[in-house]
Amino acid sequence: MTLREKAETLAFSSALGVLLFAAIARIVRVALPALVILLVLPAPLAAQSARVQTLAEWSVLGAHALDAASTQRCLGSGRCREANPYLARFDQPVAFTGAKVGLAWVQLWAVRKIRPSHPRLAAVVNFGIAGGFAALAIRNERDGR
Repeated sequence: MTLREKAETLAFSSALGVLLFAAIARIVRVALPALVILLVLPAPLAAQSARVQTLAEWSVLGAHALDAASTQRCLGSGRCREANPYLARFDQPVAFTGAKVGLAWVQLWAVRKIRPSHPRLAAVVNFGIAGGFAALAIRNERDGR
């Protein structure tokens, strides 16, 4: 494959990815009420457990993302500093975000190790971590103003 063919393939796949992302975002915005209703409807116990686990894991990822974004804004304003010594050493936003994502995945992996034997505990731990990081994000937003 020549360099030109590789560039064309990259451009085509990037454009396709942008179009798919836009379509998915539109579908999610329109279908979000339906998704919420489906999550609330009664389902078999195994399906409910899987839904709760999925919701718990996505809430953790969302809270980590909110915390990373609010921390970057707060650090950028110069009104706060990173309290986590591991993350404090990263000065560049990309490096900080990469380290934060790595910590989030390690945390999810650790909770997934206990999920087969203790599914309720895993969900409670994930929701607790999500709540903690959401509270940190709110505090960072308040301090950054």
